[in-house]
Amino acid sequence: MWRSYGRLEPFELARLTHVVCPEWIDPGDSSQPIRPEDILRNGGVSETEIEQIESDAQSNEMVELLREDTSPKIADEVRRSLG
Repeated sequence: MWRSYGRLEPFELARLTHVVCPEWIDPGDSSQPIRPEDILRNGGVSETEIEQIESDAQSNEMVELLREDTSPKIADEVRRSLG
């Protein structure tokens, strides 16, 4: 990657991604985030796989909450939601 694109200025790289990334939609004079599922879909990932990836990501977020949170009440809620 660096060999191919490392020489580009940030705005040059942005213009290039606007040409080669089908998930990018011109937001006019503002900005708009690109949803991860759109990137996956355009990369050929099936809807079933996308759903599994989203589910795994949500589970990982809950585990991180358990690790970071010192509130026993919130930790208990997360544990219950994990089953």
